[in-house]
Amino acid sequence: MKIRGEYVALFLVSLILGLILSIQFRTINKTVGEGALPTQRAQELANDLLKVQSEKESQLKLIEELELKIDQYEKSGIENDIYAENLYKDAMKYRMLAGFSDVEGPGIILEIIDPPVDIQYGEGFTIIDELDLILQVVSILNAADAEAISVNDQRYTSFTEIVRA
Repeated sequence: MKIRGEYVALFLVSLILGLILSIQFRTINKTVGEGALPTQRAQELANDLLKVQSEKESQLKLIEELELKIDQYEKSGIENDIYAENLYKDAMKYRMLAGFSDVEGPGIILEIIDPPVDIQYGEGFTIIDELDLILQVVSILNAADAEAISVNDQRYTSFTEIVRA
């Protein structure tokens, strides 16, 4: 019995396709899970996300409550004691300087805007690329005893690193 070359080629193509399909099914089962459709997995992940978000909100509320308790304890001890009141004021000042408490009130807004230039191909100079200039501005503000500095709505403290976004 003579086996034709066509049948051998068909057998090899079928074998390769079978191997590829089995690898594909194994990969899908590992990533999605057995018996689960991709839409079911997406729904599970969405439910998990909602749970985590609600847990985060409850934890933030708990943090606020505990911070209020701490403030009450701190303020209750300073009512009649001038020494304790001065210590409390100093602690609040250092918290503000360290960036642990929010600062509100009058201030200045300093905008650094690039001057208009003719941009040629390959040249992309902007003031924002010069981090040294921005650091000099922040240093001058610190030297002028600025109580709080914010760069792009992020509070700047002595531990803040300014990097190119």
